[in-house]
Amino acid sequence: MIYKPDATPYRWLIIGTVTCALFAGLAYWVFFMQLAYHTPDGASVPIRWDYVKACLNPFDQAYCRQIKTALSQASERQFYQGTTTFAAFVAMAVGCLGYLIWDWGLRVRPLIVKAGLTVAGPKQLARASNKEIKRDTRGLHWFGDFTISRSREVNHFLIFGAIGGGKTQTILPLLRSVMERGDKVVVFDFKGDYTRMAFSRPKGAKEPQDPLLLAPHDDRSVIWDIANDLIVEEDAIEVANRIIPETKDRFFSDSSRTVLALCIITLMKTKPQRWTWWELMETTQLPLEQLQTFARQYHRDAMIYLNADYRQVSATISTMAAGLGAVRMLAYGWREGAEGRTKFSLRHWLLNENTKDRTLVLQRSGRFQDQSEGWISAFLTVMSSNVSDISFGDSEERRVWLFVDEFAQLPKVHRFEAMLETGRSKGLAVVLGIQGVEQLVAKYSQQAADQIESLIGTKVIAKINVGQTARRLEEQFGNTIMITHRRDTDGGGRLKWIREEKREPVVHRTDFQTELGPLLHRKGVYVLVSGIGKHIYRVLVPYSKSTDMRAAERPATWTTQLREIFHDASELARQEDITAQEEMRFGEREPARSVESEDHIRRR
Repeated sequence: MIYKPDATPYRWLIIGTVTCALFAGLAYWVFFMQLAYHTPDGASVPIRWDYVKACLNPFDQAYCRQIKTALSQASERQFYQGTTTFAAFVAMAVGCLGYLIWDWGLRVRPLIVKAGLTVAGPKQLARASNKEIKRDTRGLHWFGDFTISRSREVNHFLIFGAIGGGKTQTILPLLRSVMERGDKVVVFDFKGDYTRMAFSRPKGAKEPQDPLLLAPHDDRSVIWDIANDLIVEEDAIEVANRIIPETKDRFFSDSSRTVLALCIITLMKTKPQRWTWWELMETTQLPLEQLQTFARQYHRDAMIYLNADYRQVSATISTMAAGLGAVRMLAYGWREGAEGRTKFSLRHWLLNENTKDRTLVLQRSGRFQDQSEGWISAFLTVMSSNVSDISFGDSEERRVWLFVDEFAQLPKVHRFEAMLETGRSKGLAVVLGIQGVEQLVAKYSQQAADQIESLIGTKVIAKINVGQTARRLEEQFGNTIMITHRRDTDGGGRLKWIREEKREPVVHRTDFQTELGPLLHRKGVYVLVSGIGKHIYRVLVPYSKSTDMRAAERPATWTTQLREIFHDASELARQEDITAQEEMRFGEREPARSVESEDHIRRR
């Protein structure tokens, strides 16, 4: 790393020179012009400048002793105090002035930065953030003396860090400040760490409350009231596209997504704002004829897939059934005990500024990874749509935070770049934690990864292993052009200063692994902060001591014992009837036999 050279405090040197000179003059005026001096017999003696100068001159001490002998004992002591005080202030003034002249024009500097960035420390970071706050408004405190401005909050944050590199420790203090201020916040919990410490503090409340937990595998979960979050048909299509994963053959994934969208639109038409995940699962299991009827009435795009050859229809239905793991998880998880659970509508929560529920935790299940990725991706897609909607108007006061640690572990979130861009004016602040840029490229694309990175104003880099991300960050920070001076001998053996101009990366790719992380200091994590002021800042983020307020997970009943799929005889009879109809339809139909022409038979 190329560290910022220590700046000479010229202002303080000038102030010190002037101050010491003034105090020297004041001391001379008080001691030698205001106070009286007497001889041993009591006669008054005026003190002249020659007397003071003689006592300050080390080569004129004989004359100084004569002066002191002519004074009384009290006057001699007073004269000694005056000359000493005056000499001290004169010496300090001359010293400050001499250092100022030497540093300004005579000193040969070992390093001069000609162009490019340099690495500064925590004092410079606090100074740069305070300049922003003076132009804007004070925002959240993050760590140490670092406080971000109000406008920087909505410029989003990107935290890089390898496994064990201190990424989560860097995010925790910012998340705690957000919750303590009472802002709305959605937290993606990848490992259960945030579920333990998250809390909700409504504005004006003294004691924190439990956050809302959205996790069908957890017994404490609220129910996602998706019926109130989907408004138009396009919302249903987007959710279906997120739930059904893409297959190698795009035809079958596209067709199954269209049929699932048909089922959602049917419920939106027949049971507006009242349908549940269980009813959605039941709708996907309806007989083909009924689905065809719904397609003609509500979503004619699905007719081309439902009226196709029976093999294609069968493949479409089976692909949809295979991809409905997330729907089944939500249907079974939120069916039992639904009467005693709270329903959560994301749209209503975003629009209600006075809600007491300020924190929502989206918890991923390690046991049911594929299903969790499906519904969390659908949830964030719905959030993106609602944030981009005109009903969620611009606001300078509103703050809705989205914390996504391990962002690359989520499936692709549709229109995420648009949410970052349009959400800024609406008070949306996003904090993303990733291990490396290559994860974004693999999940999205190189162009989308570049766009996401360009939309984020503040980057914090914890420990990163040498690789593509370290190389990319080294290129982004660029090279620093610097002038160095070193002493060497010429041909005659005489020492001389040699001036050299170099171009080096401000942060070498190996520095991200060797100079950052939690293993360099017992009290915290060293990180780099960029995007503020004129420098990159290497600072220490103290370890966060979070109190565990609850267990990371309380398993739901359906995750601990084998469930009964059909609870009563009527449901079982209904499913058997559907199965019989499907077997009859597909069993009676046979593939159409190709009829060859007579000419072709003769030629063969």
